[in-house]
Amino acid sequence: MNVACPECSTVYRLDPARIPASGVTTRCRECGRAFRVPGGAEGAPGALIVADAVEAGAVGSAPPAGS
Repeated sequence: MNVACPECSTVYRLDPARIPASGVTTRCRECGRAFRVPGGAEGAPGALIVADAVEAGAVGSAPPAGS
């Protein structure tokens, strides 16, 4: 699945099997904004999910798309 940072629109390609049903919070490597990736958000192949911004407490990091 493809997820876009809500701040700078950087797109990350994530394996939906690695996202728990409750979702996960991550931080954009480009702008540093924390955002929430919803669980179970596979959608159609190639679909772009624009993540929700999170105020604080981000953990983890998603690699940029194509990495």
